[in-house]
Amino acid sequence: MEITSIDEIACDIFGITLAQLDDKSQKKEVTDCRFAIYYFRNKELNMRMSTISRMYGYTNPAVRYGVNQFDKWLIENAIIKRLYSKFKMEAKKVASKNIKEKGYKFRTL
Repeated sequence: MEITSIDEIACDIFGITLAQLDDKSQKKEVTDCRFAIYYFRNKELNMRMSTISRMYGYTNPAVRYGVNQFDKWLIENAIIKRLYSKFKMEAKKVASKNIKEKGYKFRTL
């Protein structure tokens, strides 16, 4: 699985471009998308935060903050919850096609 496949799905669902995701913008919609990607990779693909931080060029505490913050947003914000649910469903389809190839393990399959 290419790193951009999950990123492309997230960007499409959250309404941003890959360029916006890559430029480390602090806009809310970009942050929502970035944190959703971190959360998905950590919680659904069981990736370590250190691996995610290396993939995206952020520090480990920044990724940890993103995962924890997104977890709170899922509880508090119905719009974020709906967008993440759609993203998770689409991203799992992509990831499951290549699950054996890359050795990913889902927690909730």
